[in-house]
Amino acid sequence: MRKTALIRAMACGVLAATAGLAQAQPLTETFTYQGRLSDTGALADGTYDFQFRLFTDAGATTIIGNPITRTNVQVVDGLFTVTVNFGGSGLLFTGDRRWLEVSVRPAGVGGYTAMSPAQEITTAPHATYSSYAGIAQIAESSMGNLTDAYLNGPTLDATAGDVAIEKSNGGIFDPATLRIGGTGGSAGGELFITSSNGGNAIRANANGSNNGGNLQIFDAVGTPIITAQMDVSTGSGGYFNVYRRNSGGSTVGFEVDGNWAGTESTQVTIRGEASTMFFRTNVTGDSAVQFPSGSINAVEMLNEPGVASITSSGVVLTANSATMDIITQRTINCPTSGYVLVIASAEAQVSHVLGSNSTANFGVSSSDGSLPSSQDLELRIPAILPTAGYDNPITVHGMFSVNSGFNTFYFLGDQNSTSGIFNTFDVTLSCIFIPTPYGTISSPSTWDGPDISNRFVGGLTPEESQAEIDQSILDNEFRIQRELQSMRARLEEMERLMAREEQQ
Repeated sequence: MRKTALIRAMACGVLAATAGLAQAQPLTETFTYQGRLSDTGALADGTYDFQFRLFTDAGATTIIGNPITRTNVQVVDGLFTVTVNFGGSGLLFTGDRRWLEVSVRPAGVGGYTAMSPAQEITTAPHATYSSYAGIAQIAESSMGNLTDAYLNGPTLDATAGDVAIEKSNGGIFDPATLRIGGTGGSAGGELFITSSNGGNAIRANANGSNNGGNLQIFDAVGTPIITAQMDVSTGSGGYFNVYRRNSGGSTVGFEVDGNWAGTESTQVTIRGEASTMFFRTNVTGDSAVQFPSGSINAVEMLNEPGVASITSSGVVLTANSATMDIITQRTINCPTSGYVLVIASAEAQVSHVLGSNSTANFGVSSSDGSLPSSQDLELRIPAILPTAGYDNPITVHGMFSVNSGFNTFYFLGDQNSTSGIFNTFDVTLSCIFIPTPYGTISSPSTWDGPDISNRFVGGLTPEESQAEIDQSILDNEFRIQRELQSMRARLEEMERLMAREEQQ
């Protein structure tokens, strides 16, 4: 394509006045762009396409608004005029500096050539007006003192008294009156919004002792109900309180001390007629939150203790010391991290043969192929006993650390002898979740015996195990729904009580 060059251009706001309009129309961000275009060293004549892009910086790296394309623009003796609007009214031209990039090509031919560098859009008459004159008009039509302040300087002299913005019928204590105190006594400036009866509704002032700010909201009789200020006692941080009653003297019900006792930690205190609650961030552990005894129950915590249990008929142990048999297993869905107490019991019937020891180990484990060393409890029928059947009750238990979610535990048996038959009956495995310890917890140590590579899996089949997990999920969902229903019922009861109090 032919090389084009934009040698001179300017952007200006359109000034227009139409006689006979009953009401002035608001301006948009549309402006007129005029330029002179040269093409291969001569003033251009013909039709050209233009692209306009708006940037926040002279380097044209951050674009704002939508790119604008104007096609088939007539250029005569190099001169052209187009109108441009990048995004509506009052959206992009907010008083910040802007740069315009213009690209051009012969109409419908080839790619665009960008003119460099981008041009800064300078002040237009309407933009200058909108920054200051509108304020001046409001001030002139409202109050003479504000007009003087605008015309004569940035400071409004209030030595003669408070500056008042009030209703047109006069009276400084009319509803919605705004007063700006000139000195605020010895504390500094003050701002008041008064109520219809002349009392303070909102007051903001400077604290004379530390030059910090105070904000107070009052009730209908002028008693403070909300206060926010700098922490006067420590000289740093913030302090906020809400009063719970005004009769018999104001009493703080809700208090936030941002720098409690100078510890640079926050304390929240909630006070009522019957109890007080504390939330302290300068300590850890149970003392960080203090509630009245019995104020939180398991439903509200959603991490209460829970149980899972299973009963089964049992299995016959494999007479091979290298084989670990699963007598039964159970999965428990823990809402948080904590501990699970696992208890298993069974009746072991041993068919013993005179002359050989009949031995087997029993225990509970979080692994389906190994017993912790503290869990391999041995049942032994000595070789000297006559051939017969011997019944023995078995009970084992262990405490295991757990994470939130599904945790599976196993009741295992390991027959060490090749003589005798170990059969289990009336099997029960119970898992009890406990979220909080009140003493030292020692979980069972891991298996320290030989590797087991060829074990027989008894107890539940994989399908049964998955079905058991699915049932555990359903049980947990049912528990959550039950607890949420209970909480909703309590909230509804509280809302009824609050509505009754408001009616009284």
